[in-house]
Amino acid sequence: MRRGAAWWMAAALVITACGGTGEIEARSTAGSPNGLVGMLELIPNTADNRAFVELEDLAAIRSGASIDLPDDPTDQDQLASYVMEVTQGPGPSGDKQPLLRAGLFLQAVGPPVIDDLPQWRTAMGIGPADLDADALAGRPPDQLIVWRGSIDPAVVGDAVRSDPDWSAELRELSHAGIAYWCWTDDPAAFDPERRTPMRPLGRGGCLAAFDGEAYRTITPEAMEAALEVRAGEATSLADHIPLRLAAEALNGEGPY
Repeated sequence: MRRGAAWWMAAALVITACGGTGEIEARSTAGSPNGLVGMLELIPNTADNRAFVELEDLAAIRSGASIDLPDDPTDQDQLASYVMEVTQGPGPSGDKQPLLRAGLFLQAVGPPVIDDLPQWRTAMGIGPADLDADALAGRPPDQLIVWRGSIDPAVVGDAVRSDPDWSAELRELSHAGIAYWCWTDDPAAFDPERRTPMRPLGRGGCLAAFDGEAYRTITPEAMEAALEVRAGEATSLADHIPLRLAAEALNGEGPY
């Protein structure tokens, strides 16, 4: 086995620990401020989030497995090849599809898809190659996805307001003094006629963007809970002592 492929398999291992109401599945995020603890600081301290949280370090996987970013981040073939390598490891892709336990960023508001990946930037101003780390917490439909990387809120705002498929349904909202967007009056509703690569189930969902970070949720309630944490109005998973101690210990070990 090539060294790069072996490293990727080690990097993608899931670390299991005990938390609030069940198992915690966590992946390190060395590219984030304060490592694992820094990512936990963004996630609301709820029973469902304590029971399930995954963190993924895409930058570390790229570095350790010698995976290059696409030369052209608007090219579908290059993006698809990159996504397949990051989610499955280097090597011939054949007929393989992205693994459900890798590539959290693909699970925006539905099952993983790799069709028309350039449409991400058209729809939301963020592309797969822009991301260095991500997190998924909670249970459907109140899950929170956190993206970290080369994210510009002005670019995101321009994209969502000009998206030809969904901008007519855009609602600009605010909670805890922080602006965010949702699409339609019921962001969690399914609309098979409105399916796009970013919305494979036709769900509008919600989005918030900051310098270097973005939040994606299905429901407004999940988004507002995350914004309350960001505003300092609610506690985060980093305030849950067992998880914080585990994250600090793992940070010291330098996991991926």
